[in-house]
Amino acid sequence: MSIFRFFIKTKSGILSALLILLGCTSLVIGLFSTGISFLLQLFALICLFLLFFYWVVVLSKRPSKLGKFARFLKWLMISVVIVVFILFIIVEYNVIREDGGDQEIPESAQIVIVLGCKVNGEAPSLMLRLRLEAALQRLEESPDSIAVLCGGQGPGEDITEAECMRRWLIFHGIDESRLIKEDQSENTRENVRNAAKILGIDSSDSKEAVVVTTGFHLFRSKKICNSEGFSTYGIAAKMPDLPFYRLNYYCREFASVLKMYAQEIFA
Repeated sequence: MSIFRFFIKTKSGILSALLILLGCTSLVIGLFSTGISFLLQLFALICLFLLFFYWVVVLSKRPSKLGKFARFLKWLMISVVIVVFILFIIVEYNVIREDGGDQEIPESAQIVIVLGCKVNGEAPSLMLRLRLEAALQRLEESPDSIAVLCGGQGPGEDITEAECMRRWLIFHGIDESRLIKEDQSENTRENVRNAAKILGIDSSDSKEAVVVTTGFHLFRSKKICNSEGFSTYGIAAKMPDLPFYRLNYYCREFASVLKMYAQEIFA
């Protein structure tokens, strides 16, 4: 039987072709839809997993050494899914618990760490603007506080995220002397570590600070800040009200939290 006839004439072939089509389509769409790109990549990975799992189940029915190995592989894959699901529930519980920020922040916390994200050319993206609005409110309420603006320059950005935030806050009335740029970092840990170096803080300190970022990002950000010498409070910026945004970023945050713990364990 030819490969073409297999894919259009058999149940196994039709199911395999459908999973391949769905996976490839989601990957292609993800190239043009940055707001939910992680969700689309995750869907493509799930399609690949289901395709592999289906053929493992098919092979497990054979009374041969290959079938015996496939049966072992099948239960191994089921076990992995169960473990990942349990981890997902635990992580998301903590992420959601923190995503509202701290209700009471003492006036003594006069360091504001603003974590950057995507800049479109020289203008803040929607998510970055919402973070800046939250930071602006804190800086206005606490006139003696200073802000460390964190974020380097990535693809599609004509200026650093830190510089974009500096310009936006100055335009909205914050004195330039209250703003410190940290523009050499590429991820959250580098954001916080470089901010601590600029401020002369090390992991043995317990300097009060307020971290400003989007709600889904607060759990991991506060953990990292605490490990770098800060006693951290969180302010949650609003989440853009766009379809699937929340699901996309909460799923992505699950992977980021696992990566954070893995780096701590194996560092």
